[in-house]
Amino acid sequence: MTRLKKDIVSLLLTSGITKPLDMVRGIVVIQWLRPEMYGLLSLLHQITDAAKYGELGFLSAIQRDYNYYRSNNPSYAEHIKNVGFSGEIVLSLIMTLLIGTIAWFYRDSMLICVGILASALGLLLTKWLRLFHLYLKITKQFVYLSRIVLLQSLLLTVGVVGLLPVVGIYAPLSIPVIVVAISIFILWRTVDLHFKPSFDYAELRRQVFIGMQLGGLTVLSGVALYTERFIIAGTLGLESVGYYSFIISLI
Repeated sequence: MTRLKKDIVSLLLTSGITKPLDMVRGIVVIQWLRPEMYGLLSLLHQITDAAKYGELGFLSAIQRDYNYYRSNNPSYAEHIKNVGFSGEIVLSLIMTLLIGTIAWFYRDSMLICVGILASALGLLLTKWLRLFHLYLKITKQFVYLSRIVLLQSLLLTVGVVGLLPVVGIYAPLSIPVIVVAISIFILWRTVDLHFKPSFDYAELRRQVFIGMQLGGLTVLSGVALYTERFIIAGTLGLESVGYYSFIISLI
């Protein structure tokens, strides 16, 4: 079997396994928690999801340019990667600190305060994990990427389903953060990013310009997802958010 076929089969198999696991996990969580608690959980997870939607386009620019320059100008390709990764790390730290401070205003509610802090930490770690995922993509290590994604899904499902009866809503709040941390540790030990922090204002501006053109719709879709769930919560309540989020998770 050629490498291309192996990559395709590996990605398809991973998708075919992780999606059912996500559905099982969602069904178990909403059955164990009340719909309104599931709705609150969904809103808190929107913070972590900002790792995908809250970006300035660094990763999109790297994905577009890295392999093009890697063949004819390897040093510039590495420069693009290092500057983009540096920008993404700084952005993740700023976003995490800003979101973490919101927990102060909810310090009277332990659940919400812990939820915001856990989600903020999840945002930080997820953004860092995305650096490894992108590196595996641009270096065409799709089989290993598939294994990591599958491991994450298995650990997440086992952890959440296993601890849900013990700690309740704190299981789906904390286990995703732990799983991402484990994934980062494994990748850090097995994958060399060849990363050297680099800050080049001209290159950062170029990547933001390119990245926002490539990923602008992703950012807008993220804003739409944020807006619609908070509108539902404000008008119909958390219970409606719970049912809505569960249905969306099955699609």
